[in-house]
Amino acid sequence: MQASLFTDYFVQGVGVHNISNDILGGECSIEIRNVYLNKNIIKLALNLPIKYKINLKSKSSELKTKHILKNVFINIFGDKLLFKKQGFSGFPNESKKYLVKKDKKSFFRLTEKYKKRFSLDRAAEWKLLNLFYYKKFFKKKLIIEDTFH
Repeated sequence: MQASLFTDYFVQGVGVHNISNDILGGECSIEIRNVYLNKNIIKLALNLPIKYKINLKSKSSELKTKHILKNVFINIFGDKLLFKKQGFSGFPNESKKYLVKKDKKSFFRLTEKYKKRFSLDRAAEWKLLNLFYYKKFFKKKLIIEDTFH
């Protein structure tokens, strides 16, 4: 697991000149922002034992990843403020109320097809809305239902 995280960091972070560092940093349990773009901090994070990054034995699903970061947060603020990741705040889930009637029907049909095979929670709806908007605004010949298998 540790080697895979490092390879991801090295190939994506170094090989493509910091594209996707936010995602890859998150996979390595570091939050990359300007203050963290420091060679020593990245070196420390990359060399931490995997048990400090991913805790598969945790009974709480919220504490399985970013183990150190979340435990420091809990020690300072308590666990009542620790929430499951929801994607970017609000969008696109809250945007669906602004869809025109035709698009609402189309999105409803899409979610009904999805629900025949999978459960539709907030995260799944978020992803479906992203695909729906991508297809709508970029006019690509995207058949979303093909992604349901």
